[in-house]
Amino acid sequence: SQDDLAANVVGNGPAFRAYATGSTSITPTGNRVGLVGESFDTNNVFDSITNYRFQPTQAGYYQFNGAVNIAPSVAPTRLLSFIYKNGAAYAQGQDFNSIPGSGGTSTVSTIIYLNGSTDYVELWTFIIAATAAIGGGDVYTYLDGVYVRAT
Repeated sequence: SQDDLAANVVGNGPAFRAYATGSTSITPTGNRVGLVGESFDTNNVFDSITNYRFQPTQAGYYQFNGAVNIAPSVAPTRLLSFIYKNGAAYAQGQDFNSIPGSGGTSTVSTIIYLNGSTDYVELWTFIIAATAAIGGGDVYTYLDGVYVRAT
């Protein structure tokens, strides 16, 4: 039908961009990133209040891009970003190592199939440091995604 065809055209699916709004302390373990700000969420399927996850209602393949920024630290810091699907690591981003007194960013990008009902995606980070803080702001720590094609 015409409606089915329109639903499968690129540009008619969900798209979002969510980001951390302020500096957040993190521990040297895996941390789900609290993305509480939204630049846009075309289908209102990104949860920026409770779970900080994208869970679309339209099945298909999605392109995701993410970044995690850490503030300058007094000690060397190792930072990794991850895109998780359904609570498990799906794609590991850049392995970033800082020198004392500097910060930096780990980026990650991938394409994932989501079933349109139970599948969800989150941005996670892992650090090796005594303490660190995620840099907030829409250009520093974010996750965005867009529907690219049907099954």
